[in-house]
Amino acid sequence: MRIDSSDLIESSALQSGKATDTQAIDAAVESRTSDKVAAGASDAVEVSQFVSRLSSTLNADSTERSGKIEALSASYESGSYQVDSVAVSRAMVSEIQISAQLSMLSSGALSA
Repeated sequence: MRIDSSDLIESSALQSGKATDTQAIDAAVESRTSDKVAAGASDAVEVSQFVSRLSSTLNADSTERSGKIEALSASYESGSYQVDSVAVSRAMVSEIQISAQLSMLSSGALSA
């Protein structure tokens, strides 16, 4: 098999042209990516602030809940815990009503 040197030169020129095109495409993609990253930086800060506020709210609620649970535990252990049967029955009926309304809304039977 014979290889002609003019074929090698043309092939080399084509390859270098492809490399230039590839480099241009890579540069454009990198530029767009860095623009998106720069634009997204402020979004990350906003999300971080939101998560921070949410976390502090949940911690406050958790502390309050822990206090209530400790008080209930202490009254139960001492035998002084009294169940409010009226409050329990109202909560049960309310839960059933809400569940029925949600069921009807999801089936389209009840219009809001």
